[in-house]
Formats: sequence, C-alpha cells, structure tokens
Amino acid sequence: MRSQSFYLIILVTIAFIFIGCETGTQQRLNCICLIDYSGSLPDKTLQRYIQIISSEIFHHLDEKDRLIVLPIDEGAKTEPVKIVYEDFAEKRFSFPSDGYAHARDSLLKRIRFYVDATSPQIASELETQKEIRKKFTYLTDIFSALEQANILIENNQDDTFLGSLGRFFTGKKRIQTTNIIVIFSDMIQESNECSFARPWGCNPKEVKVIIGALKAHDRIPNLLGCKVFVNGRTGKSNLQVENIRNFWIQYFKESKADLLAYDYDSGEEITSFLSHWKNSR
Repeated sequence: MRSQSFYLIILVTIAFIFIGCETGTQQRLNCICLIDYSGSLPDKTLQRYIQIISSEIFHHLDEKDRLIVLPIDEGAKTEPVKIVYEDFAEKRFSFPSDGYAHARDSLLKRIRFYVDATSPQIASELETQKEIRKKFTYLTDIFSALEQANILIENNQDDTFLGSLGRFFTGKKRIQTTNIIVIFSDMIQESNECSFARPWGCNPKEVKVIIGALKAHDRIPNLLGCKVFVNGRTGKSNLQVENIRNFWIQYFKESKADLLAYDYDSGEEITSFLSHWKNSR
C-alpha cells in the first residue's frame, strides 16, 4: 500500500511539473480555396482570383500553415483533384544552428524566399488548369466542391493528460488549427440536381425546399468553426444576386460556418483577416 501511495505521489508531482512547463500551443492555418473554372468566367476575373490566391493568401502563410486549391466544376466530385497543395509543416524552415536570438528572423527569411520562388509557379498552374478542365466547365457544382473541402478540414482534438505528457518529454508544441474556406465563384449553382441560373436565381420558397433536401440526404457538411469568404458573387440582375446570396447565408448557417465576407471582390477582407490572424498568434 505504501509503495502504491509513493508512486501516486511521484506521478502527481511529475504532472504538476510538466503542466507548469507546458511547451505551449502553435497556431496553424488550413486554407482551402475553391476556384470556379466555368466556361463563362471572364479572363480578367480569373486573373483576379489567381492574384488573391498566389500573392495575397500565399504570402501570408507561416511555418505550419497549409494552402489547398480545389476546382468548382462538374468534376468536383467525380474526379476530385488538388490543383495546389502547399503544406509548410512538411517543409523545414528552421535549423538548430540558427541560435536563439535570430531564429525567428532566419525562419521568416527562408519562408519569404520560398514563397517568392513558388508564387509564380502557383499562378501559372492555376491559369493552366483553366484549359485543362474545359471538359468540366459546363456545370458549376458548388455543393460537391464544398463536400470535398469538408474532407480536408482539420478538427482540433481535446487535449489529454497523455498528450500533454508526451509533448513535455518531446518538446513539441500543441497544434491548434484555424480552418478557412475561400470560394472564388459567382455562386450560381448549376448541377443536374439544382440550378440557380434563372432570372430570379432561387426564391425564398425554393431555399427552404433545397436546404431541406440537402439536409435529408446529408449533403450539408459540418463546417463548425470554419471562416468562409466568398469572392466573385455576381448575376444578371439585383434580384438574382440577392436571392442567391440569401440562399448561401442560410446554407452556411446550417453548416455552422462563420460567413465573414460575401462580395464581388472580398480581397481586402481576406487579406485583413490573414494579417490580423498572423500578427495575433
């Protein structure tokens, strides 16, 4: 009995020590971009999409962040593909030889060098995909693209005693992920099951019916905690634009996502969020 009490005291003591010396938490940004390659997409609009992704978003990534770009088109579900996949956590930007005083400066310098070298390649690939995916541009299946995005969301697990103990002995930090989804699209859903390509888009009664059908078939992903930005919304009339906007507001409400921007050009809102997020971590 004494030996059991002794070991219990030792374990409790160790627990207090490593809790007091917790290695901390490191923030990770998981950025999923969905880009609409529909046949009617003007080249000027595509170039703006590419600029925001390859320059404004990619240049805000830090040591543990990830950028993935998926297409929005007829092949979003039948032939899913990652047009861009850049996970900085899989790369090495810091070394023990950096020392302590200038470690952060060395890290940022290497990241900046990598981003500057890679950014034009990303822009080129995004432009090339417009031609490659021509066979899929007759329809715009935003529903399926969001389902594919949901698979790539990283959910934070509750911290555990053993997990904290493991990090204490290894010196690793706990990773806390913030998921953001940026949709580059006019937001006009066009698929075999549903189309907003009508003069009125989607009236309030249709919104309830479509949302109900999607829920009944488990087609609305759980985007709890995700920050969503819509860039590119447009239409043939104010009525169409407003009705479609109201549909997506309801859709993202049902998905439990935080819709932070919904506009024709949300570039400023996106970069403002990324800058604030990067400076606050």
